[in-house]
Order: sequence, then structure tokens, then C-alpha cells
Amino acid sequence: AISAKLLYQNAKSLAEVRKLQEAKKCVESAEKLMPANEEVAALKLKIETLILEETNRSKKLINSIISEDLNGTEDEPKHDFPAEFFDMLTSICENLKVKELKHCRV
Repeated sequence: AISAKLLYQNAKSLAEVRKLQEAKKCVESAEKLMPANEEVAALKLKIETLILEETNRSKKLINSIISEDLNGTEDEPKHDFPAEFFDMLTSICENLKVKELKHCRV
């Protein structure tokens, strides 16, 4: 049996190297073993916040890529992407749980 302290340390280490989903699993396991521990609760909140920030950053990046590529910029003309490209982006966004992706097919 893995100790709660070891799970906590593992979650903390994973969070530091941005392996957030793995860190979340570890901290949730530690929380089950030590439900009233303030350190574990604080780390869980920190990890959940980092996951949310990363998801929002990915969402903004994908939206800006789509916007630039569909509309073109002053330096580059508009690109014509195949439908598969948008299917792939949509799939990525669904995996990231991005709900408000604005795109159109070219």
C-alpha cells in the first residue's frame, strides 16, 4: 500500500513538471486516504487551477491560429485548409473540453 504522504509528494512533483492529469490522480488518491488534510486540499486546488489555466491557454491559442489562418494577416494570405484539419482541431478541443471554439469550414 502506498502511503498518503508518498502520494502527496508524487502529486507535488508531477505538478511541478506540468504533468497535471497524473498529479490530479495522485492528489485525489491522497485525499481519499487523508480527507481532512489541509496540505492535500491546497495542492488539489492548485492542480485544478493549473489545469484550468492550461485549458484556457490552449483554447486561446487554437482560436488565434484558426482566426489567423482563415482570415489571413497583412503579411500572409488566407490559407485553404482541408476539412480534416478542422476535424483534427475539433477533436483536440473536445479532448481539452473546449466548448466555445469558433471556426468555419473553408
